[in-house]
Amino acid sequence: MEPTAHNPRSSRGTLRRYLPFIAGIVVVALVIVGVNLAGGGDGHKKANTPTTAPGAGNGPETINASNRSKVDWGPKCDVARGTVAVPYASAAPSMRCDFGGIPLRVPRGVFVPAAATEHLLRAAIQAASTFARPTIVDVGTGCGAVALAAAKALPHAAVFATDTSEPALDAARANRARLGLRNVRFARGSLLTPLPRRLTSKVAVVVANVPYVPPQHADAFKHTFPEGTAIGPGRDGLDLVRQLAAEARELLIHGGSLVLQLAGFQWTTFAAELRGLGYADPELPEQSGDAPGVGRFAWPS
Repeated sequence: MEPTAHNPRSSRGTLRRYLPFIAGIVVVALVIVGVNLAGGGDGHKKANTPTTAPGAGNGPETINASNRSKVDWGPKCDVARGTVAVPYASAAPSMRCDFGGIPLRVPRGVFVPAAATEHLLRAAIQAASTFARPTIVDVGTGCGAVALAAAKALPHAAVFATDTSEPALDAARANRARLGLRNVRFARGSLLTPLPRRLTSKVAVVVANVPYVPPQHADAFKHTFPEGTAIGPGRDGLDLVRQLAAEARELLIHGGSLVLQLAGFQWTTFAAELRGLGYADPELPEQSGDAPGVGRFAWPS
């Protein structure tokens, strides 16, 4: 069989026909090369790899509880008007948070302590300091901020802390290990349920920052706080706090204190309820408005 003669015109026509296809391949190749260069050579973004926030670099973002407002957390807030009170939003996989004089690491999805919670810490320490070897219970401990800072400030205290979130407790235990504290114990469960019975009438301070925001403001907080850390059950958001206040009476020693954080507009009504449960007249926050405030209630009245 004789070879077919080469026709230059036919070759040029075929080339012109496939030029658009070839150009498309080149463009795709250039895009892939660009992705490789931007992603460090992986060729694609790995699944489940956290994205860091702007300015966070490859490590945790550094946040100070006293100047959270300087971070771009998203929209500012007013609880009574249904907007977000302490904005929570960051793409960082974890944060370094200076709280109450101790460094904490808080993974994404766990509540980041705010400046208002430092008032809660100070009130708890002040109440516990009147006892030689106080027992402190921190309810809704999250990453362990209040429990660990109190244990650091009062090395002779025994601190117990509870939370329903396993990721939060994992973070709290990791923070405890980094700080080298041995006088703090963490347990998973609702409110005071996981605590040992031997603490009955032995606790100097029960301190808590459990969810208290009324459910009608849920939409405003949807993308602001980790799920389950802000919106409280009940029409006014205080059913969980009510349950805690009732149960805490069994644990508190004579002269002990219940220390709570609520929104400013909730204190007047709830203080009256606590007096009805047998607590003494409260030491209430001086600030007005809807900002979070801390109240201290002595037991019994």
